Amino acid sequence: MKRKKADRENWSRLLASQFHSSRSTDYNGMWTRIDFEKIREPLFVTYNGITQCIVEEGYSWIQLFPEGERYTVTAVVDTKGRIIQWYMDVCWQHGIGDNGIPWYDDLYLDLVILPDGEYFILDEDELADALQSNAITKEQFDSAYQTLSMLIDMHKSGNFLLLKASENYIGKGVRGAGVKLSSYK
Repeated sequence: MKRKKADRENWSRLLASQFHSSRSTDYNGMWTRIDFEKIREPLFVTYNGITQCIVEEGYSWIQLFPEGERYTVTAVVDTKGRIIQWYMDVCWQHGIGDNGIPWYDDLYLDLVILPDGEYFILDEDELADALQSNAITKEQFDSAYQTLSMLIDMHKSGNFLLLKASENYIGKGVRGAGVKLSSYK
């Protein structure tokens, strides 16, 4: 299991960015926003024959960390301010580091939801490999699938409120919004 930090400080693809983190007023938890200013190269992903760019200069990632839940939500925002996908990382736990930066312990399993409602489950093989190699416990493995099932149920029922809440952070946090920023180069 890997601990990942919201600021992506050690991500080699990222050369310069602006980062903001704050307590949410829309739900119980933290939200972050990272604006990609300079990158080594764009990142493209393909789901079921659909290829899209998820990292490009001028793109943003808005990440939501709902308190007490075993997942995070990342809204990928393009240069026109449109959400092009939501990416849910299933995790064992998440919290806030001594430096104030949110982190999460990634349980490999992911869910991607596109704006048209289509969704994709990712990395089931990685979760199975982690269990087989004892990188995670059976309890963590089962928790990952329980969390995934809950996320899919919320999506299908139209009750995944954090997807809508993520839209509230598109205009906040960076690019002249008048908040304190951290810069990573």
